[in-house]
Amino acid sequence: METEEQKAHRRALAKIRYDADPEKQLRRQRAWRAKNAEKVREKNRIRASAAYAQMTPEEKETRRAYVNEYRKRPGVMEAKRASYHKNKEKHKEKIREYNRKRYQEQPERFREVNHGMVFATGQTIASMYAEQDGKCAICQRPLPKGKNTHVDHDHSITDGSPNVRALLCHSDNLMIGRAHEDAARLRAGADYLEKMHQKLRAAQDPPEPEKVV
Repeated sequence: METEEQKAHRRALAKIRYDADPEKQLRRQRAWRAKNAEKVREKNRIRASAAYAQMTPEEKETRRAYVNEYRKRPGVMEAKRASYHKNKEKHKEKIREYNRKRYQEQPERFREVNHGMVFATGQTIASMYAEQDGKCAICQRPLPKGKNTHVDHDHSITDGSPNVRALLCHSDNLMIGRAHEDAARLRAGADYLEKMHQKLRAAQDPPEPEKVV
């Protein structure tokens, strides 16, 4: 392992080479980063994770607010979706590899998070499943076991208070997410469906014949 003196000496030499020919050094850096892209991403991830762990709650909240604001900028999410669909299998494999690595490093923790998680309310997934008789809290259809059963959270609560609501099926969890957890919007959607259903049925029913006096 390098000593601080060796690191300082290496940085001084790098600066001399950069000052002599900045364009050449930039080309070398870009080529090295392209060749070692996975290594660079892993190093940046570790550095960001360490920095996040040292943040105060206020700094974390500020960071979350910035990320949310950034995602709302025009074109940002569209570009992310386009990149995902272009490299869908690559993204899936990265997620699988990350989960395999996490399981190998902490198998007990992995099982705890996925099967025996204890929420701030004191509940577990198993106890919630029993309380709901194994049914989705919205549609009341049987919940499938596995990844298609979702733990619904109130994402507006970020201060550590209990925010778990219930277990939902994949479709209903997706519905709430797509509506941005806006109850008024969901009610308006239900009213729209009922109104349009009645309108279409009325158009299909033949008019009653006029009574002849």
